[in-house]
Amino acid sequence: MGIFTLLFIAVFSSFSTPAPAVEPDYAWSRRWTDVSELESILRQVPSGRAVLKAAEKKDPDFLSRLKLGSASYTESTFSRTYSLIDGKEQIGLRHEITLNQGLALSDAVVDLAHELVHFTEKGMLDPYRPGFELSQFIRNGIEGDGGELSALAVECQVAWALEAKFENFPPHGLCERYRQSGNVFHRAAARRDYYATGTWYRRSSDELRSAIPELSERKVVFTSSYAGKPYPLALAEEFGMTRRTACLNNRRKFRLIASQSESGRRPASAELLQERVRLKRYDQTFCRPVLDDDAAAVRLKVSD
Repeated sequence: MGIFTLLFIAVFSSFSTPAPAVEPDYAWSRRWTDVSELESILRQVPSGRAVLKAAEKKDPDFLSRLKLGSASYTESTFSRTYSLIDGKEQIGLRHEITLNQGLALSDAVVDLAHELVHFTEKGMLDPYRPGFELSQFIRNGIEGDGGELSALAVECQVAWALEAKFENFPPHGLCERYRQSGNVFHRAAARRDYYATGTWYRRSSDELRSAIPELSERKVVFTSSYAGKPYPLALAEEFGMTRRTACLNNRRKFRLIASQSESGRRPASAELLQERVRLKRYDQTFCRPVLDDDAAAVRLKVSD
């Protein structure tokens, strides 16, 4: 099918002046109600269009999947499926956005921009492989691709662009502390604040303080809306839950492989035998301290 481009040339009389475009009059302080309105507002500034374009490239129907809740966050689900025939795995990563339905319109617009960065760019360390460590997990959540720093930077750029476009758009109080000349985002200052834990510092574990030396007792600026704690502590808890889930899944996989091999229904392949050995080594290295108190824990046995 051909594509035809029609070029229209408009000639305006020097004796008349076209009327200026009228900007929509948004009531920024009212509670937002319509996702399509948030999208429409974002499309009116370059930084907003860019983040929408990236999200649409990843999932053209992402707006229809957006959920409403009492807080704004992006939930990441790491999935793994495997075959008992050859032990091969398939790994999947899915992100789902929940947007705070109680926000004012101005806050909802920039919150959506923030969450879209997580949705489009956020990666996740594979919890089933060696190298999945506490320090890397926390730094990835804060400083990695699609992490909190990147999302905040886009949120601020969108807020500043909307301030310039709409006379009555309210200043973004949080972003002002990171606003440098020319609306440049002060990433180093924001990074320092993400590791500020205030009174939580003395309640954090020695393991956490050792893994993240940047933790400080400075006043908390950023709190995870999902966990209600400073981000390093919230991410540490998430790491523990993810590790525990990975260990339980590995033990479940081990038992399935073992029962398959011992049933005699199918000869055990060399790949499955190697996978059993790998699973036990992983369990001995990473899972015993995590699952020692789990009543459902099963001792693994591997034939030499």
